[in-house]
Amino acid sequence: MIFSKPTVLGLALLASVVVAQPVFGKSATKLSVVSLNLNEAIGVNDINDTIFTDWQNLSRPSVKNHFCCFYRFGFSGGEYFLDLKVSVGGVKFIVAKNAMLEIEMECGDTVKLYNTKYEKSCRGCGAIWKESDVHGVTLRFPMTADDLRKLAHDYPGHVRLHLPENVVGSYFTIRRTELFKGEVDRFMEQVGLR
Repeated sequence: MIFSKPTVLGLALLASVVVAQPVFGKSATKLSVVSLNLNEAIGVNDINDTIFTDWQNLSRPSVKNHFCCFYRFGFSGGEYFLDLKVSVGGVKFIVAKNAMLEIEMECGDTVKLYNTKYEKSCRGCGAIWKESDVHGVTLRFPMTADDLRKLAHDYPGHVRLHLPENVVGSYFTIRRTELFKGEVDRFMEQVGLR
């Protein structure tokens, strides 16, 4: 179970609140713990907390590779996920529900994630900048803590997104590999996962 700093402080507060109550008919006092609603006491609801990393570039399009992708990690409602903004050469495309995303690590391990819903590209939908007029999509891939640990264990080498008609992807450059690994490490630290 993962506890954020406010939760740990709240639990410490809860454990330290003890009230002495007199027991009627006796001169001795009885100790009892005051029950508190932890979320009201510290003003935080961990289940509804949302954390996002900044959008980072994973792949820029080139003459040989038309795959352009930005990513961010997120945590909301007790769930981890990877968001992608994808465009494929500026043309229209669709991404099926449960489309597979493979992140192949340099050690040979592969993290497989699955898209949450059907998406049809539209102009500017996969863009980071509002001025963009390229066809794209924004996708969400739920993750487990084990998936995050695999990503933190080694450097990524290749990413592939399975579309209905083809597979698109890109090899990580050295700079993007280090940036991706750093983002995974920072995100795991933010959510208290190690």
